Amino acid sequence: MEHMNSLKIIFNKLKADPFGNLLLGSLAGGLIVIGIIEHVVEYAISQHWIFGVLFILFTGILLVWVSMQTKHFYNTSYPISLVTFYILISVILSAIFFASISYLFCEQEIAIYKATKEINFMVFRNYYFWIFLDLIPVIDVWDVIPLDPQITPVNTISGVPVLLFRIYIIGIVFSGIRTWWKFNNKYRKY
Repeated sequence: MEHMNSLKIIFNKLKADPFGNLLLGSLAGGLIVIGIIEHVVEYAISQHWIFGVLFILFTGILLVWVSMQTKHFYNTSYPISLVTFYILISVILSAIFFASISYLFCEQEIAIYKATKEINFMVFRNYYFWIFLDLIPVIDVWDVIPLDPQITPVNTISGVPVLLFRIYIIGIVFSGIRTWWKFNNKYRKY
């Protein structure tokens, strides 16, 4: 029941935030840019592994920059819409980054995956989104939505990007949300 109150508080903060509408516009623009990056990375990997590595590096640099921006907002009283924007972009970009690494490893036959359908970049991206939803504490998503991942790592190399993604999400995103929440509850009362 305590979690329902927390969700209600978050919803009320978003409604009260004067920048809430800007969140939607910013998120739409950010998603367009991320969609372009996603297609460029997939195309680059399909052409030659060197191009894939270059665009993965570019995506990694962008992810580090977004993570640094996000971390900057945690110990401040910035509006929840701005923090939400950076967190969502960070999660989506990290899923694309680690999916790109997994897809490159798969294409180069370095990593082995068991798949229920044809393997392509979108399957890897969706797999990382599945992992993210699976990491959300308290909410057992897969009891409500009985979806299984379309791919499963088989060897050690295929599991390394998955492990790094989990560490990133738990270490950067979830701990950052917790820090921001504590800071704002300490200095602001709604």
